[in-house]
Amino acid sequence: MSQAAEKLKTVVLGLPTEDRAELAYCLLRSLDEEDAGGIQSPWEAELERRWQEMEIGKVTGRPSDEVFADTPESRP
Repeated sequence: MSQAAEKLKTVVLGLPTEDRAELAYCLLRSLDEEDAGGIQSPWEAELERRWQEMEIGKVTGRPSDEVFADTPESRP
């Protein structure tokens, strides 16, 4: 990793969680510029819709351990 990247990494890791998540999303999108047979666009639209619902408070998230604990396999 270059020195510039190391410096950025230090700064980024000090950001609030929401900022890091948005930055990670943008960085990951930049790595996958090609549309995989027209599938990516609908998924991106759905992700954006869900993100906006969270941003405006229409829905709230749950911690992953709660979600995974609430699967049919975890029920008696």
